[in-house]
Amino acid sequence: MSGMERKLRCLIALSALLTAGAVCAQAADPPQLHPHQSYMEEVLRPGALDVKDPMAVFAFVLNSLPDTVKVYPTENYFYFRFMLNGSPYAGTTVLLPGNQPASRIVPKAGPVVRPG
Repeated sequence: MSGMERKLRCLIALSALLTAGAVCAQAADPPQLHPHQSYMEEVLRPGALDVKDPMAVFAFVLNSLPDTVKVYPTENYFYFRFMLNGSPYAGTTVLLPGNQPASRIVPKAGPVVRPG
């Protein structure tokens, strides 16, 4: 095989790989759109929740979840956030393994504080 044939075969192989990569990239789902309208409706919606009561917050979070959720491997923390009367809140729920003496669910939420 001559040097020219080798280069041509390499070029064809590279072209095939790039084409396959482009096809795979196009097969992915498009990004999710979060329109400003949805954000404004959430901010302006009045709500009632005693955020100083951890069990009330936990009941709200638990009752708002679908039947199945994914807890990513972040030390058994389940992160959540919500908007209440125009103020953003964020929190975590710690799911401790059942074999620990202090096995429990620990809810915690508070206002989102942005530096600046």
